[in-house]
Amino acid sequence: MKVLLAEEKTNDQVNLKNYLKQDESLKLIEFDESFKQANPDIVILYEEYIDKHTLQKAKNMKQLLPDSKVILIYITPNKDQLLQGMLIGLDAVIPYDLFIKQSIETLRIVKAGATVFPFEVKNVVSEQLKEVVIDKKELFQEKIKQHGIHFTKREVDIAFLLMTNHNNHQIASKLFLGDGTVKNYISEIYNKLHIHNRSKTIEYLNKIFRSEEYFSKSDFL
Repeated sequence: MKVLLAEEKTNDQVNLKNYLKQDESLKLIEFDESFKQANPDIVILYEEYIDKHTLQKAKNMKQLLPDSKVILIYITPNKDQLLQGMLIGLDAVIPYDLFIKQSIETLRIVKAGATVFPFEVKNVVSEQLKEVVIDKKELFQEKIKQHGIHFTKREVDIAFLLMTNHNNHQIASKLFLGDGTVKNYISEIYNKLHIHNRSKTIEYLNKIFRSEEYFSKSDFL
């Protein structure tokens, strides 16, 4: 396996290079003017911490060597930048300590096509998805207010999930309510909308959510 350790300047990078040299299955490529012609299987970028400059260097390396896998090793984590590393198409972003423990295994699975990212990325993605859902719900609440609909906070929660085609049991599970309680709330939502049909209610709520301006409810009655 041909491995390029980019920018061998710091003591830590030299130590990493010496560590990798111990494995006879690896052929280390010198970081000089001819490294592109060497066509490495894997490029390792080793940085103290991840910032925009680091990610740009990694992105440039991906463009220079489109057929090579690019691994970014770091010391100090930055959760937001870890996510950006995933989005720009890096093949692995790994803390230094973890890489040292599992370096050969990591190189092999990355070469085979796997992507490797630390557990922190999962948490970042989860939080960002949660923010998107919250933003959509806030927008939904604004839209229904514009149409003169006055739901309680819990009714907004249930109407939003109803609009996104959750069934009563799914709504109950997400909001930690009983199925009967959800059914009662939905009946009250029907009463406030004066629409006593689930599919028509979902259609109406979706049209409100996507609307740019007010429209008549008469189409749904």
